[in-house]
Amino acid sequence: MHKISRRLFLKYSAGAMLGYTVQAREGGISETDAGRKQMGQSDLYISIDNEKIERDARRSLLGEGLIFGLSYMWDEKNQCMWPRLMAMLKELDADFFGHLGGPGMWVHDYHWKNCIGPMEKRRDPTPRLHVFDDVNGKAGTHEYGLMLEEYRNAMGRDALGSIQVNIMTGTAGDAADWVEYMNGSSHTRWGAIRSENGHREPFNVQYWELGNQPHFTFANMGRLTGVEYAERVREFTTAMKERDPTIKVAAYMPFFAFDSTVAEAIKLGSAIDGIPGKPGSDGPTWTELVLRESGNIIDALGFHWYGAANSRVHSHEYIMSSAYKGLLPNIERARRVVAEFAPSDESRERLGRFVCPEYGGISGNSPIGETATAIYGSVANSRLLHLFFSRDDILYAARFGLFAPYPEPKMIREMRTAYVAIHGRLDGSDFLGTAAYEMKRLWAKAYQPKVMSVDIDRCPCFSTGIPVLDATALGSGDGKALNLVLTNTSQKALLPKVSLNGFRSKPIAERLLVCGDLNDDNRWDDRSNVLLQTEEFSVGNEFKIKLPPNSINAVLMKGDK
Repeated sequence: MHKISRRLFLKYSAGAMLGYTVQAREGGISETDAGRKQMGQSDLYISIDNEKIERDARRSLLGEGLIFGLSYMWDEKNQCMWPRLMAMLKELDADFFGHLGGPGMWVHDYHWKNCIGPMEKRRDPTPRLHVFDDVNGKAGTHEYGLMLEEYRNAMGRDALGSIQVNIMTGTAGDAADWVEYMNGSSHTRWGAIRSENGHREPFNVQYWELGNQPHFTFANMGRLTGVEYAERVREFTTAMKERDPTIKVAAYMPFFAFDSTVAEAIKLGSAIDGIPGKPGSDGPTWTELVLRESGNIIDALGFHWYGAANSRVHSHEYIMSSAYKGLLPNIERARRVVAEFAPSDESRERLGRFVCPEYGGISGNSPIGETATAIYGSVANSRLLHLFFSRDDILYAARFGLFAPYPEPKMIREMRTAYVAIHGRLDGSDFLGTAAYEMKRLWAKAYQPKVMSVDIDRCPCFSTGIPVLDATALGSGDGKALNLVLTNTSQKALLPKVSLNGFRSKPIAERLLVCGDLNDDNRWDDRSNVLLQTEEFSVGNEFKIKLPPNSINAVLMKGDK
């Protein structure tokens, strides 16, 4: 088993609950004395048991969420995605392609019916919110369906799609019509309208998420209490499933209490006890109310996660520890809440598997910095992927976010460089991958369908008690391939010894590497600053591998039978 997620977390946190500092430390990483002695030494040991399959590896954990760029992904003249952009998306090789409508404040003012039909007749889909009008344009839900279909055809498989429903200012009837437009036959009212708009067959969007962080929003878009949200979850889910009983509806459960203030931003990345159903109440929490009201009809609970506000507010140790100090306890808390409050054994089983439509190792919230897509954020996000692949209870996960046009059009407040994996020119002539994109390419190339047993021994730790190294082994299950992904979150090199059990590799493997200084990223004026590096690498039953500071590594091995 990949022991970091549970055994090492409990082992190290028991003796090192030192708390977090808010200000970044001079010199970055602060290891324990034992960690300092071990750092870079060969007694760091990784053992892989290729005869023990831990779980299936869901490719949907490698998802990317759309943000800011839906209109600019679409070549209106040729009615397809830009070919160069599609080629870059194929490199990510994910089984999750979502989500429409976008940032939380956009979702809560999004009226999808304004953006279907002839382009010249479309209206502003967000009549109260105009911050993103120039960036999002009037390409809408129909174009999302076409892009999802194009991506599925290109990948040759039925990748998951998702739509975030406006549960704030929208109605249950609008949401039900939306389901019918995307998934209904051409004999239904809204399916017929879709057919008139040029697409007879349904788009088959499987997942429907009720709101985007509806416990708070920016820009005065409103907020819901847990009581209000739970009531709407039942109303919306019932109406939507009447149109298509096969859809999967995910209700939101808060994993942070962010209200856009600096005081709350500092708490990002930490574990919480749950959001009260009513402000100031000590009664049922938000999630408890949702389970009581709708646990018998919803299909999943979804969470968003950000491991820190930014590198100016939080220390390196905080950012690199928050997956295990913050997210893991939140997941375990959610499992306990489901076990206690789900209305039946069947619903406890069903709702014990979560979805994560939006995550980031660093959120990029004010003061805006560019580290979320740089090496800094890439390493933190890679750590989250290790955690996701170590669990059986995450159905899909999408990093925030996939694409945005940059540097044009201008925005009042620049947010794109803090988030997106791919930048693009307005005319589709050029696209640029950030360090986050290169990191996800590495994971895509290392993907195999089975998670194999991994044990890490004598791993150095941060002063928070969290090990600096993650290791995930992905195998074919038939002995033909075994890939090892290693993420060194330390700012010092490591030199682990790797032992292979039950797998005989050919002597030459492929080594993949993404690394650099923490702030390194790609921009138009330096577009090759961070690239996925590849080289031949010698392996055997035992081998050593040097892991540079701040690095994501993979060793791709072929079986020698």
